[in-house]
Amino acid sequence: MSTHGADVQTDTNTQPSGPAAPPASDRLIRLPATLEVVGLGRSAWLDLVREKRAPQPVKIGRATLWVAAEVQQFVRDRIRQSRGG
Repeated sequence: MSTHGADVQTDTNTQPSGPAAPPASDRLIRLPATLEVVGLGRSAWLDLVREKRAPQPVKIGRATLWVAAEVQQFVRDRIRQSRGG
């Protein structure tokens, strides 16, 4: 039986095999990615963290990381506050 000329469908929604990415709510991001999300400089962000006005980091060994969902919620809250809501 030949498949010559037959329509062969391929699944374009497949992802490469390997470890699955954690859900966005569980994802941990390093400082440079955090700064990119919040749009602040390093000192300004770390001052807010020290003052407990921003999400607190998670320490794993020597790494300092932030929960991505908490950082995104921080940004949403700031937008809401700036718009009087």
